[in-house]
Amino acid sequence: MKHRKAILVISMLSAAMVIAIFFSVLHVKAQIKDLFRMNKVLQAEGYYMADFEFKMMGMAYWLDHGHYYKALSQVSLLQKQLKTREGLIKVPKFASKEDEMEFYLNLQNPKTGAFMDDSYPYCTYNEPTENILAHLDALAKETGKPLRLKYPLKYLDEIREPEELRAFLDDMSNVGWIAAKLPQTTFVFARSLLSYCNGEGVIGELNLYDYSPEWKEALLQWFYDNQDPQTGFWGPKSRSGGQMLRKDLTNTASIVKTFVDRKGNDIYESFPLRYKQEMFQTALEVMSEPMPAADDLDESHEWSLKMDKGTAMVTRYLCKYASDNDKAKAKALLENYVKIIFEKYYVSDEGAFSYYPDSQHAALDGTGSKINDFIDSGFFSAEKQQELWGCSEKKILGTQLPVVRRYLMDVKTVMLLSWRNVYS
Repeated sequence: MKHRKAILVISMLSAAMVIAIFFSVLHVKAQIKDLFRMNKVLQAEGYYMADFEFKMMGMAYWLDHGHYYKALSQVSLLQKQLKTREGLIKVPKFASKEDEMEFYLNLQNPKTGAFMDDSYPYCTYNEPTENILAHLDALAKETGKPLRLKYPLKYLDEIREPEELRAFLDDMSNVGWIAAKLPQTTFVFARSLLSYCNGEGVIGELNLYDYSPEWKEALLQWFYDNQDPQTGFWGPKSRSGGQMLRKDLTNTASIVKTFVDRKGNDIYESFPLRYKQEMFQTALEVMSEPMPAADDLDESHEWSLKMDKGTAMVTRYLCKYASDNDKAKAKALLENYVKIIFEKYYVSDEGAFSYYPDSQHAALDGTGSKINDFIDSGFFSAEKQQELWGCSEKKILGTQLPVVRRYLMDVKTVMLLSWRNVYS
């Protein structure tokens, strides 16, 4: 009898736990959706939100490593902060480029040297830091003043040795079942270290931190060894089984430029790019996936990022290796993508493009990325179109793309005036 009661109690407790977990998951999903919604609103209101997506990924890292309470508590804290706006920074209207430099320099964390809140995991530090440093470098060039940080980049000391580096890369690239279900994984933090080698970042270029030649060799070797031969892609792997979990186009598009230049030529004799045709075909497969619903902001953001990165990858680095059939598929895909850009992202009253689909206002990031897509696809250059697709400007902008022909003057206006229209 006692045995039966014990079984009944255990069964009831188990059922209660399952129900609690089920409702907790639903609650967290609702919270995350609300966070992306508020991020969109706060961006439009002019708040500094450049570290938002990295905070989200940091919490996903905790979840994936079993730190559930810590992650869920931080989700609630962030949600409260975005609702109350307490501690958020509003980007001012700068009187000069010097004032703008000072604003961004003051965002550096004196404890770590990173441009990231140190209450989030260490793995999140480098990517937002690289982004801010790139902006500061551009401002320094405009003002003619050297870039001098307020604090050293001490956070990089944690991975200074090749062994520490490899351990970090393995940790970021091998993920569990929770991270496998998210739009983006911590693999992005492994990839971001390549900015030291591939021209995406300024840390190496400006000697803001000095790594050894052995460190750089270990970094290149790790990525060379971890390319998937079936897809040609890089990406996260299952922590339990070791298999590639997804066709990670956004990170692959950043990694490929480490090994080939914009003409598709190998950069390193000892690390020639492999599986080029597989990579091109896989990119087309991923880019052919339908656009998510506009109100699904996290998925829409991921789709936009995927299309931007994929456009650059297939046109800049891989097109010369593609078959005529694959080139024709790529051309048709990009023509359709341009139609979507104008239908979903173009804000005609402001002469620029939004960051999220169907937004009322344009954004700097949205306009810049879309203009780059047009340039990469050859829409402003008959010579570029001939090189990529073997056709003239008239042909690609003719009957197949009436929407591009209709808005072409607006696009040229965007290139000249969008920054002034949106940010004056």
